[in-house]
Amino acid sequence: MQLLKLPIARHIVAAVSIVLLLWAFSIRPLQNQNASLRNDLTKLSEKQHELISQLAKKDTYKIENKVQDTKLKKGGVIKMVPENHLEVFNSNAKEKTIPKPDTVKKKKKTKKRWWKKLWNKQSNNNHLKNSNMGLPKVVFNINADGLERLSAGIGKVPGMVITGNTVAGKVQLGKSYQIFGLKQAVAMGIESEGVNAFAYKQIADFYKEAGEGAELWFMLVSDATTQEQMADANESYAAQLISDASGNIRVLGLAKKSPDNEPVENAISTDAAKAVDKAEQLAECYEDKYMPLRVVVAGNSFSGVVSELADYQESSYPHVAMLLSNNDGSKSADIGLAMGRLSAVPSQRSIARVKDGPVESFSAYFTNGEKVEKYIDAWDSIHDKGYIFLRNYVGRSGFYFSDDNTLVSQNNDFSSLGRGLVMDEAMLITYDTLLQELNDEIPMTESGQIHPAIIKNWQTNVEAQLQGLMVVKGKLSSAACFIDDNQNVLANDKILVKLKLQPVGYAKTIEVEIGFATKTV
Repeated sequence: MQLLKLPIARHIVAAVSIVLLLWAFSIRPLQNQNASLRNDLTKLSEKQHELISQLAKKDTYKIENKVQDTKLKKGGVIKMVPENHLEVFNSNAKEKTIPKPDTVKKKKKTKKRWWKKLWNKQSNNNHLKNSNMGLPKVVFNINADGLERLSAGIGKVPGMVITGNTVAGKVQLGKSYQIFGLKQAVAMGIESEGVNAFAYKQIADFYKEAGEGAELWFMLVSDATTQEQMADANESYAAQLISDASGNIRVLGLAKKSPDNEPVENAISTDAAKAVDKAEQLAECYEDKYMPLRVVVAGNSFSGVVSELADYQESSYPHVAMLLSNNDGSKSADIGLAMGRLSAVPSQRSIARVKDGPVESFSAYFTNGEKVEKYIDAWDSIHDKGYIFLRNYVGRSGFYFSDDNTLVSQNNDFSSLGRGLVMDEAMLITYDTLLQELNDEIPMTESGQIHPAIIKNWQTNVEAQLQGLMVVKGKLSSAACFIDDNQNVLANDKILVKLKLQPVGYAKTIEVEIGFATKTV
């Protein structure tokens, strides 16, 4: 006690007391903080396991062991599976399931011996070595279906049956030929003068519009062969040409040289009127064989009496059109000119489109030898009866086709060649798309309906082809495919597919309201 009387001793005791008091007051918050941290870590661990379990419910994942405190040995892998549990894979252990966090019993931590650590390290190294197959490499697994590529487009291949003559060692009557330019025809003996002058003009006019390189199938027939015979499906003319072209002809022209004193009925050649009926039968016959085509008949020997022309608005020949004009003043229609324009433009486009320019620069005639301007007051009447002819426009040079109408009522969906050719193309694209599904198995649901995956797959495939080959190219405005899943496929082995095609419109009549005004805003 005597020491406490010394000032220095009192200072030392005071300092020690302060230190003890500070320690006593600070140790408890630190303990509380440590306890709080341990609780937080425990909660995080539980949330981690809960998150992993939730992911496992949704899909299959593979997570490398780069997180701590997952109860996995070093080098282990967590594989997530839809069965709502976790599986652990380890090189030194069989597959086992990790229980949920609340069922894990805490074990006392034991310090590993140095030799155990070394053993585990070597085992992990062996595992890594065994997982490599040969030298390091980059492996590609190529998927061939990712691009959803389109099938080949449907070409509008033209064909013509033309009056002509055999040339020894060259072109032969009744034989089919495929050419890609006028020079090839000339090399066959089809020249501008001589026995095949008429055939030369038809082919020359075709390539004037279609351009060199365009595909053309043709057959020469004798002067005695009528258009009716040309179009007859039971004769070896148009039918043989279509067969030799493997059914690829989509537009067929009958180019008949009009003979002298040809019989006339309803103001045109009797033969032309008879050919219309045969041409429609021919088109319907090949349409049933997935070889659709449209036919242009030569309206030869027009009498000039418009009132006597047959009114095809009251007929039903949606696959047939008739041309009444030419550019040389003869009595034969210039089928080659029409076929050339049809070949040059896309399927939906009218051959009368002004933007495509004139088909004839100087003169145009009806098949009575008279210039088309002579009948300008009768143009509307001739058009309304269903015929195609050449005409001109005020302020424009050259001559254009009047329209692309077919021999059917204007209320018919196929009253124009353009609409018919679009339908033919859509039909062939759909046929090609669905053909690969023919005779395939159709999975059914327990309720007896077509499996939704099949319906979705078929609809998507058809719509993708029509979209890429027609809608994008402006041939259709839109296209949709529908399949009813309630069809009784098990009873009749038949699936009905419905297609809805929205065509493009045509500005055939432009009406303008015009007048003076005191203000224009």
